Amino acid sequence: MAFTVMAVDEDGRGIEGLRVTLRFVEPTRGDAPTEDTNEEGCAEFEGFDQGEVQVFIDGVDCGVFDYDDGEMVKITR
Repeated sequence: MAFTVMAVDEDGRGIEGLRVTLRFVEPTRGDAPTEDTNEEGCAEFEGFDQGEVQVFIDGVDCGVFDYDDGEMVKITR
C-alpha cells in the first residue's frame, strides 16, 4: 500500500524539504513515521493499511483524507 502527499506552492510547483506526518484517525493505529518532501514536493508512505488519515505539514493540520492505495493528495502551502 502506498500513499503520497504532494505539497505545492500557489503556482503549483512542488516544495522540497517540508516535514509530513500522517496521523491515522482510528486511535489504535497511531502515527506513520515522518517523511520529508523530495525535490518534486512529494512525501511517500508505504506499508500501511487503507483508512482515514490526518495530514500535517511542518506541524500544521492540513485536513483529513482517505488513505487509498496509490492515491496522491495535493496540498497548497
